[in-house]
Amino acid sequence: MFNTLDGYIRLVKTNIVQVNTHEESSIRINRVGDSLERYVKDGFCNILDKDLDDNKRQESYNEIFSYTGTQNQPPDLMIKAGDAIEVKKFKSLNPREIQLNSSPPRVKLSSEDPMLSERARNCENWIQKDVVYCLGSVINGIIKELWFVYGNCFVSSSNIYKELKNSVKETLESGSYNMSPTNELGRINNVDPLGYSSFRIRNMWLLKHPKRMFVDYTNQTSSGFYLIVRNEKYDTFDQKTIEELKLNKEITTQDITVEDPDNPSETIECKILKYEF
Repeated sequence: MFNTLDGYIRLVKTNIVQVNTHEESSIRINRVGDSLERYVKDGFCNILDKDLDDNKRQESYNEIFSYTGTQNQPPDLMIKAGDAIEVKKFKSLNPREIQLNSSPPRVKLSSEDPMLSERARNCENWIQKDVVYCLGSVINGIIKELWFVYGNCFVSSSNIYKELKNSVKETLESGSYNMSPTNELGRINNVDPLGYSSFRIRNMWLLKHPKRMFVDYTNQTSSGFYLIVRNEKYDTFDQKTIEELKLNKEITTQDITVEDPDNPSETIECKILKYEF
């Protein structure tokens, strides 16, 4: 069964680091057309170096992915019987934070998540998927760094995010404001004496970029493709994929011990895969 590690190995083997930028809008009207998302999709499907028409390209996508995203709802990609992938692009070599907007940090994605579209919910028979954050620094159309990090390596699996949102929402609603029902944190009406203005309160989540968490394990003077995964997840990958990884001399695998996102007094065992150039 195809998995994120398969896709990572394919991207490394292509030795292609240039993305097509002609489809990307500076205002990001359409997430599906983003150049980094297309790069990842093409790389996973092993068609980065192929000149295909839209129909043939989509046929390749359909072999690997059950879902390839919509404009405003997570996730960006879903591998058939595999992981859910969130793709984020940066125009800096040293991004501090990931802007998740209204989507909170996730370890798992549930088919019952209210933020999902019906198409994502029904694209395959699934209940829960591991979340992978794919984070690319793209400078002048060239990928300088590409990270694939499983959410459970740096994100809490508890309900802390949901509890905080609910707490803030309840505090607003318990005040003396003229509130309207909304899917956001709140909307306060009639702010001014004439009632002409309203105040929208949105939940905008930020997450520290893993580069700043795992800095000790990378060469800061090189470009690179990285994958960080817990050992127990790594052990579920197909043995054929593991053997292919071991034969690839361009990728190094290092065992690392990091803080447990759910309990910093404890640690978790992970692996970091590195292709640096």
